Amino acid sequence: MHTKHLQIGENKINFESDGVNLSGLLYIPDTHKEGEKLPAMVITRPASGVKEQTAGLYAKKFAEKGYITLAFDPKGFGDSEGIPQMEDPFSVISDNTNA
Repeated sequence: MHTKHLQIGENKINFESDGVNLSGLLYIPDTHKEGEKLPAMVITRPASGVKEQTAGLYAKKFAEKGYITLAFDPKGFGDSEGIPQMEDPFSVISDNTNA
């Protein structure tokens, strides 16, 4: 992931997981100052949801509390590449690790 174009608020990003391009929403709090380190977290969506649903809502709320957050679509879901599939928890774990 390239970070030179990130801004305060919601950023549409892409990153690689096991050779597949994944789509995510990275939130940077409006209180962030350049060069400042903040706590960060990856928000995993429930079941077969996508980043714009529950995970994205939680990511935005945590960003309002001062966290850098990432909600993303795992392989085969939403805007991410990959073969649409049933929920594969091992694949989702790998995607979270790569996030």
